[in-house]
Parts: sequence; structure tokens; C-alpha cells
Amino acid sequence: MLVRVTALVSNLLRHLEGLWIKKRINEGQSGIHMIRDLHMMTWKEEVLRVGVPVAEENTRTRMDRAVELLQKQGEGGIESDKDLVERFLNSLRAVGLASVLAIG
Repeated sequence: MLVRVTALVSNLLRHLEGLWIKKRINEGQSGIHMIRDLHMMTWKEEVLRVGVPVAEENTRTRMDRAVELLQKQGEGGIESDKDLVERFLNSLRAVGLASVLAIG
């Protein structure tokens, strides 16, 4: 749902982003971000709680349990399940939430 809202907001604010936001970023003004970057920052901070030590550890534990469950369900040797787990772990790493589990 957050991705859909981001696309809608980006579409509504594309002229503002194209004129004002890009100009401020090129000038080196801090605290100004593109709409998609704001989406990623919000996702990391509010959903995954990256950067909040206690919450980040709780999130990491929950994600590790989810990966473990995916691995157990995919033990039948279905390659697409293994690919799904790998893509999931890669997306966590991309936002700074590295999992302690590895693909087995």
C-alpha cells in the first residue's frame, strides 16, 4: 500500500519535484530529497525500524523467523522458493537490515 501511495504522490508532485526539488538538491541544500528517496527513508524508519537499536533488533529477529519459515517450507527443492528467499534477503540488505540467516 505504501508503494502505491508513493507512486500516486510522485505523480501528483512531479512538477514540483522536477523544478523546485531538483534545483535545491543541485544547489546542495541539505534536508531536501526526491519523493522516491523519502519513500525509502520512511519505509526504513517507520516500517523496518532501521536505526532504532531496540526496535531494529526486534525487527531483525522477526525477519529471521520469516526467512527461517520460508526456508522450511521450501525444503522440497523448489527453486523458485529459494530464489524468493534470496531476493527477500537481498532487499533487507539493501535497506541496511542484514539478516543473520544465510541461504542453506
